[in-house]
Amino acid sequence: MKLAPALLLLLVAALFVAACGDNDDGSDAIATETPNLFPSQPVPQQQPDPAQAIDATLTEPVDGVIEVALSDILFSPNNLHVPLGDTVTIRLTNNDPATHTIRIAGIDGRYDTEDDAFVPTIDSGAVEELTLDGATAGTFTFRCDLHPGSMGGVIVVD
Repeated sequence: MKLAPALLLLLVAALFVAACGDNDDGSDAIATETPNLFPSQPVPQQQPDPAQAIDATLTEPVDGVIEVALSDILFSPNNLHVPLGDTVTIRLTNNDPATHTIRIAGIDGRYDTEDDAFVPTIDSGAVEELTLDGATAGTFTFRCDLHPGSMGGVIVVD
């Protein structure tokens, strides 16, 4: 079926008027609100479950440092608090004969991705530091990559 140009123009105009007609509230206002597809502050995705039981109380930084011991294939303490906007260093002392690591799952809620923070090697007897600066509010999970079934914890940023 071939439509005459005038009929086609009328059909397009009718569809346009129908699409731009009155709002349900009776006003002729045009909606100007758009969804925020790119928030200025990203929202953390659901994090993996930590392998290790989480301490009952949060450990606060002292002078910007949280001391964490790696002993008996565990992180101690493992429920860490980072005040939003503060720079906090996590000082990791390995008291085990085994080598360890620390990997914090990033905002995407997954391990082994570009947004992870990590220390790749903490040898027996070594002290390593991981500094967190400008962290997003949320709860982030961490683990030892070499002992992911037994070593883990959380960092609460608020």
